[in-house]
Amino acid sequence: MTLRTTTRRVAATLLFAAAGTTLAACGDDEKTASSTTPAITYQQVAVGNSKDLKKKPAIDIPDILPPSGDKIIKQDIVVGTGPTVRTGDELTASYVGVAWSSNKQFDASWDRPEKAIPFTLAQGSVIDGWTQGLPGMKVGGRRLLIVPPSKGYGDQGQGEDIPGGETLVFIVDAKSTKKGAPVADAGAGAAGGADAATQAQIQQAIQQAQAQAAGGGQ
Repeated sequence: MTLRTTTRRVAATLLFAAAGTTLAACGDDEKTASSTTPAITYQQVAVGNSKDLKKKPAIDIPDILPPSGDKIIKQDIVVGTGPTVRTGDELTASYVGVAWSSNKQFDASWDRPEKAIPFTLAQGSVIDGWTQGLPGMKVGGRRLLIVPPSKGYGDQGQGEDIPGGETLVFIVDAKSTKKGAPVADAGAGAAGGADAATQAQIQQAIQQAQAQAAGGGQ
């Protein structure tokens, strides 16, 4: 039995275990995660087509437990040279999202004709993993995000592909950005876990973008 299979079957509460708590799989695949576990980095999450921004990136997640705690792990694979992305911006981006436990894609703008979607980088529009993980990158850049459950879809999950307590991995390319309306600090209230802001769905932004495109908005 692989660790990936095991972690899909165990209770979602394991993924919310506090730092320092030992998590174990079964049989010969027993592995642990603790406060001494190194942070997962780009070198451990394999990314195909990593620096070719004209091609859809491919994400391959190692067969180990995800990082514990509430920290968003971010790393620039390609550093852009354009304007800096800021909270509240109207950002247009291409992305791929993969669920840690299954190593399967649950969404990708690359699979749509337009390749990139516009959205407001603010609470209530997208998940905390984006509002807190994307500011600071530059247009023309590509960033890896590893988003813990509390900054994603919490214990309620999202549809069939994102179970409760799921860690999410994204590759996001910033295509363009412009200043939007003033918004509150994206970090305010974030410690509340799966609160109203956490429950904001990326799908809502996608649907809005598709509606705008259908109406000639792009």
